[in-house]
Amino acid sequence: MAKLDFPLYHGTCTLFVESIGKHGLGGWDPIKEWRVLECLQKVLPIAEKHTASSEIIRNNIGNAQLMAKQVNGGLNFQHGAVYLSPSRETAVRYACGKKKGSELISRTVLLIDELCRLDVKEVKTDLFKEYPEMFNVMDIDAAPVLIWIPQVDTDMLLSERGESPADTLAKIRGIQTRLPDGWELVCQQMNFRLTQPISADEISVSLIAVRKWRPYQIDYSLLPIDLPPNE
Repeated sequence: MAKLDFPLYHGTCTLFVESIGKHGLGGWDPIKEWRVLECLQKVLPIAEKHTASSEIIRNNIGNAQLMAKQVNGGLNFQHGAVYLSPSRETAVRYACGKKKGSELISRTVLLIDELCRLDVKEVKTDLFKEYPEMFNVMDIDAAPVLIWIPQVDTDMLLSERGESPADTLAKIRGIQTRLPDGWELVCQQMNFRLTQPISADEISVSLIAVRKWRPYQIDYSLLPIDLPPNE
Protein backbone atom coordinates (compact mmCIF):
# COMPACT_ATOMS: atom_id res chain seq x y z
CA MET A 1 0.00 0.00 0.00
CA ALA A 2 1.31 3.44 -0.94
CA LYS A 3 1.46 6.01 1.83
CA LEU A 4 0.89 9.69 1.30
CA ASP A 5 3.97 11.86 1.67
CA PHE A 6 1.92 14.66 3.25
CA PRO A 7 -0.26 14.60 6.38
CA LEU A 8 -4.04 14.68 6.60
CA TYR A 9 -6.11 16.34 9.32
CA HIS A 10 -9.47 15.77 11.00
CA GLY A 11 -11.43 18.23 13.11
CA THR A 12 -13.64 17.00 15.93
CA CYS A 13 -14.20 17.73 19.64
CA THR A 14 -13.48 16.32 23.08
CA LEU A 15 -16.76 14.39 23.10
CA PHE A 16 -15.06 11.72 21.01
CA VAL A 17 -11.47 11.69 22.29
CA GLU A 18 -12.08 8.73 24.60
CA SER A 19 -13.64 6.59 21.85
CA ILE A 20 -10.81 7.49 19.45
CA GLY A 21 -8.29 6.37 22.07
CA LYS A 22 -10.15 3.09 22.47
CA HIS A 23 -11.21 2.29 18.90
CA GLY A 24 -8.93 4.45 16.75
CA LEU A 25 -10.03 7.20 14.39
CA GLY A 26 -13.10 5.93 12.56
CA GLY A 27 -13.44 2.81 14.72
CA TRP A 28 -16.64 3.91 16.42
CA ASP A 29 -19.48 5.75 14.68
CA PRO A 30 -21.63 7.97 16.93
CA ILE A 31 -23.95 8.73 14.00
CA LYS A 32 -24.88 5.06 13.84
CA GLU A 33 -24.70 4.23 17.55
CA TRP A 34 -26.81 7.22 18.60
CA ARG A 35 -29.17 6.93 15.57
CA VAL A 36 -28.58 10.59 14.82
CA LEU A 37 -29.99 10.62 11.30
CA GLU A 38 -33.14 8.87 12.47
CA CYS A 39 -33.43 11.41 15.28
CA LEU A 40 -33.08 14.36 12.90
CA GLN A 41 -35.73 12.92 10.59
CA LYS A 42 -38.14 12.88 13.53
CA VAL A 43 -37.12 16.32 14.78
CA LEU A 44 -37.60 18.03 11.41
CA PRO A 45 -41.40 17.79 11.10
CA ILE A 46 -41.70 19.18 14.62
CA ALA A 47 -39.22 21.99 13.91
CA GLU A 48 -40.99 22.88 10.66
CA LYS A 49 -44.19 23.55 12.62
CA HIS A 50 -42.34 26.11 14.77
CA THR A 51 -40.39 28.08 12.15
CA ALA A 52 -42.53 31.17 12.71
CA SER A 53 -41.63 31.16 16.40
CA SER A 54 -37.85 30.86 16.09
CA GLU A 55 -35.19 32.61 14.07
CA ILE A 56 -32.77 29.82 14.99
CA ILE A 57 -35.03 27.22 13.40
CA ARG A 58 -35.60 29.38 10.29
CA ASN A 59 -31.85 29.86 9.83
CA ASN A 60 -31.01 26.17 10.19
CA ILE A 61 -33.97 24.25 8.80
CA GLY A 62 -32.80 24.34 5.16
CA ASN A 63 -29.45 22.67 5.71
CA ALA A 64 -31.03 20.29 8.23
CA GLN A 65 -33.46 19.11 5.55
CA LEU A 66 -30.56 18.42 3.17
CA MET A 67 -28.76 16.51 5.92
CA ALA A 68 -31.86 14.44 6.64
CA LYS A 69 -31.94 13.43 2.95
CA GLN A 70 -28.14 12.90 2.91
CA VAL A 71 -27.86 14.99 -0.24
CA ASN A 72 -24.57 14.73 -2.13
CA GLY A 73 -24.89 17.47 -4.73
CA GLY A 74 -23.26 20.89 -4.95
CA LEU A 75 -22.42 20.51 -1.29
CA ASN A 76 -21.86 17.24 0.53
CA PHE A 77 -24.40 16.51 3.26
CA GLN A 78 -23.57 12.82 3.66
CA HIS A 79 -22.51 11.84 7.18
CA GLY A 80 -21.25 8.83 9.08
CA ALA A 81 -17.79 8.66 7.50
CA VAL A 82 -14.66 10.30 8.88
CA TYR A 83 -13.50 13.09 6.56
CA LEU A 84 -9.84 14.06 6.26
CA SER A 85 -8.34 17.21 4.76
CA PRO A 86 -4.85 18.01 3.45
CA SER A 87 -5.39 21.48 4.92
CA ARG A 88 -4.90 21.97 8.64
CA GLU A 89 -6.90 25.20 8.45
CA THR A 90 -9.91 23.40 6.98
CA ALA A 91 -9.91 20.89 9.83
CA VAL A 92 -9.48 23.65 12.43
CA ARG A 93 -12.40 25.65 10.99
CA TYR A 94 -14.58 22.55 11.01
CA ALA A 95 -13.71 21.67 14.60
CA CYS A 96 -14.28 25.23 15.82
CA GLY A 97 -17.51 25.66 13.89
CA LYS A 98 -19.19 22.42 14.98
CA LYS A 99 -19.82 22.57 18.71
CA LYS A 100 -20.51 18.84 19.00
CA GLY A 101 -17.72 17.71 16.68
CA SER A 102 -20.03 16.40 13.97
CA GLU A 103 -22.05 18.64 11.64
CA LEU A 104 -25.04 16.29 11.79
CA ILE A 105 -24.96 15.95 15.57
CA SER A 106 -24.41 19.69 16.05
CA ARG A 107 -27.35 20.68 13.83
CA THR A 108 -29.69 18.08 15.34
CA VAL A 109 -28.81 19.11 18.89
CA LEU A 110 -29.28 22.77 17.99
CA LEU A 111 -32.84 22.12 16.79
CA ILE A 112 -33.65 19.96 19.82
CA ASP A 113 -32.29 22.59 22.18
CA GLU A 114 -34.37 25.32 20.54
CA LEU A 115 -37.54 23.19 20.62
CA CYS A 116 -36.92 22.54 24.31
CA ARG A 117 -36.57 26.28 24.84
CA LEU A 118 -39.94 26.67 23.12
CA ASP A 119 -41.28 24.07 25.58
CA VAL A 120 -42.44 21.65 22.88
CA LYS A 121 -43.75 18.74 24.93
CA GLU A 122 -43.32 15.95 22.36
CA VAL A 123 -39.61 16.75 22.16
CA LYS A 124 -39.08 16.90 25.92
CA THR A 125 -40.89 13.61 26.52
CA ASP A 126 -41.04 11.21 23.57
CA LEU A 127 -37.78 12.16 21.85
CA PHE A 128 -35.94 12.36 25.16
CA LYS A 129 -36.86 8.75 25.91
CA GLU A 130 -36.00 7.53 22.42
CA TYR A 131 -32.66 9.35 21.90
CA PRO A 132 -31.13 9.93 25.35
CA GLU A 133 -27.58 10.37 24.02
CA MET A 134 -28.61 13.39 21.97
CA PHE A 135 -30.04 15.05 25.04
CA ASN A 136 -27.03 14.10 27.16
CA VAL A 137 -24.63 16.00 24.91
CA MET A 138 -26.79 19.15 24.81
CA ASP A 139 -25.29 20.60 27.99
CA ILE A 140 -21.70 19.48 27.41
CA ASP A 141 -19.37 22.32 26.44
CA ALA A 142 -16.98 20.33 24.28
CA ALA A 143 -13.63 21.76 23.20
CA PRO A 144 -12.45 21.65 19.57
CA VAL A 145 -9.79 19.08 18.72
CA LEU A 146 -7.41 18.67 15.79
CA ILE A 147 -6.21 15.22 14.78
CA TRP A 148 -3.05 14.94 12.70
CA ILE A 149 -2.32 11.79 10.70
CA PRO A 150 1.26 11.98 9.42
CA GLN A 151 0.93 9.05 7.01
CA VAL A 152 -2.17 7.49 5.49
CA ASP A 153 -2.35 4.54 3.11
CA THR A 154 -4.05 5.62 -0.11
CA ASP A 155 -6.02 2.34 -0.10
CA MET A 156 -7.82 3.65 3.01
CA LEU A 157 -9.19 6.70 1.20
CA LEU A 158 -12.06 7.67 -1.08
CA SER A 159 -12.82 11.09 -2.46
CA GLU A 160 -15.12 13.29 -0.38
CA ARG A 161 -18.06 12.13 -2.52
CA GLY A 162 -17.22 8.45 -2.07
CA GLU A 163 -15.45 7.85 -5.36
CA SER A 164 -11.88 6.84 -6.19
CA PRO A 165 -9.38 9.26 -4.63
CA ALA A 166 -7.18 9.21 -7.74
CA ASP A 167 -8.45 12.46 -9.28
CA THR A 168 -8.26 14.36 -5.98
CA LEU A 169 -4.74 13.09 -5.35
CA ALA A 170 -3.67 14.01 -8.88
CA LYS A 171 -5.00 17.57 -8.43
CA ILE A 172 -3.17 17.92 -5.12
CA ARG A 173 0.07 16.62 -6.67
CA GLY A 174 -0.21 19.11 -9.51
CA ILE A 175 -0.80 22.02 -7.15
CA GLN A 176 2.12 20.90 -4.96
CA THR A 177 4.37 21.02 -8.02
CA ARG A 178 3.23 24.50 -9.04
CA LEU A 179 2.97 25.97 -5.53
CA PRO A 180 5.33 24.09 -3.21
CA ASP A 181 4.96 26.71 -0.46
CA GLY A 182 1.27 27.50 -0.83
CA TRP A 183 -0.40 24.30 -1.99
CA GLU A 184 -2.18 23.60 1.31
CA LEU A 185 -4.08 26.89 1.08
CA VAL A 186 -5.29 26.08 -2.44
CA CYS A 187 -6.27 22.50 -1.49
CA GLN A 188 -8.56 23.42 1.40
CA GLN A 189 -11.62 21.75 -0.12
CA MET A 190 -9.90 18.68 -1.60
CA ASN A 191 -10.96 16.29 1.13
CA PHE A 192 -11.18 12.54 1.57
CA ARG A 193 -13.31 9.88 3.24
CA LEU A 194 -11.61 7.37 5.48
CA THR A 195 -12.68 3.78 4.74
CA GLN A 196 -11.14 1.96 7.72
CA PRO A 197 -9.99 2.90 11.22
CA ILE A 198 -6.57 4.35 11.95
CA SER A 199 -5.15 3.13 15.25
CA ALA A 200 -4.61 5.60 18.06
CA ASP A 201 -0.83 5.14 18.00
CA GLU A 202 -0.70 6.44 14.40
CA ILE A 203 -2.25 9.84 15.12
CA SER A 204 -1.53 12.96 17.15
CA VAL A 205 -4.24 14.92 18.98
CA SER A 206 -4.29 18.57 20.08
CA LEU A 207 -6.80 20.85 21.73
CA ILE A 208 -7.45 23.97 19.67
CA ALA A 209 -7.11 27.06 21.86
CA VAL A 210 -8.84 29.88 19.98
CA ARG A 211 -7.50 33.38 20.63
CA LYS A 212 -9.61 35.21 18.04
CA TRP A 213 -12.49 33.89 15.96
CA ARG A 214 -13.26 34.92 12.42
CA PRO A 215 -15.15 32.64 10.01
CA TYR A 216 -12.27 32.30 7.52
CA GLN A 217 -9.26 33.08 9.66
CA ILE A 218 -8.98 31.71 13.19
CA ASP A 219 -6.15 32.81 15.45
CA TYR A 220 -5.34 29.75 17.55
CA SER A 221 -2.67 27.64 19.15
CA LEU A 222 -2.47 23.86 19.52
CA LEU A 223 -2.11 22.13 22.87
CA PRO A 224 -1.00 18.50 22.39
CA ILE A 225 -2.86 15.96 24.54
CA ASP A 226 -2.50 12.24 25.16
CA LEU A 227 -5.33 9.95 24.21
CA PRO A 228 -6.87 7.95 27.07
CA PRO A 229 -5.29 4.49 27.30
CA ASN A 230 -7.15 1.64 25.64
CA GLU A 231 -7.96 -0.50 28.66
